[in-house]
Formats: sequence, C-alpha cells, structure tokens
Amino acid sequence: MRESQLKALKLQNTGVANTIDLGDLKDVHPKDKLPLTQRLALLAAYNTLGQNIEAQGPKMKKVKARGNSLVVYFEHADGLKTTDGEAPAAFWLSDDSKQWLNAEAVIKEQRVVLKSTEIKKPLYVRYAFAGKPRVNLVNEVELPAYPFRTDQFAPKSTK
Repeated sequence: MRESQLKALKLQNTGVANTIDLGDLKDVHPKDKLPLTQRLALLAAYNTLGQNIEAQGPKMKKVKARGNSLVVYFEHADGLKTTDGEAPAAFWLSDDSKQWLNAEAVIKEQRVVLKSTEIKKPLYVRYAFAGKPRVNLVNEVELPAYPFRTDQFAPKSTK
C-alpha cells in the first residue's frame, strides 16, 4: 500500500506525509494526530507557500554495491541519524536467492552502509517494507525515512 501511495508523487502537485513511525500494529491510524498534521503543514508550507524549509524525510536516491555491502544514498538527509541512537533498523538484504535477511546498518554522513555476514554479495535492499516495521531513521528535523525497495520480485517473508 505504501509503495502505491508513493507512486502518486510522480503526479504534479502531490505530496505524501510519511507516517511509517506512527500508529500501531492493530491500528495504522495514529491516535495522536498532531505529528501527522505537523507533517502535512510542512508539506503545504513548502509546496504551496514556497517556504524554504525541509518538509520531507530521507528518500532513497540510489543504491551502489561496494564489495560485500550495499550503500544507500538519500536525498532530504541532512543530519541523518536515528531517533534512539541505535543502528538504523528495518533494513533487509537479499541476493539471487530472494531470501531476505536483516541487514547490519551504519550511518555514514547522508548514506547508510548495509551488510550481512550471511550474504556474500547482496543485490537488493528493502527498508521498512513490512506491515508495521520498527523504524528509527530520520533527518535533522526528525522526519522519518520513506519506505523503499530495489527489487521487483514477489514478497517473501523477512527474518
């Protein structure tokens, strides 16, 4: 569903307020509406009023293979960090086997370096590609990273 919603951004005059970090497993509609309305207000201020502010969370720009790692480059990623000071969560890697494994993730400036001891040559990455993932990756204004994937094959369960 989130992937389909993000495709709407290809249309002129559209925006998506990312709420991947809000709500809970049994109810995706957050009870606390303030963070949602703040994010929508940021989008309106930027897109409609032309204010020079950051209104979006980090978005995957490209992914490059580096040895046994994948490096994810982001836009809207000034001050890239986690909300809890831990390693970035909700990243998964796969190779040609199409089996998904949790990735070890490290922030390096405006990018995240991913690897897994169980995958020698990772080819694909997914971020927050689950029903209600535990996410913690944000930019300097605390806006969460948007979910993404680099593969196009049918979903299999993640570990």
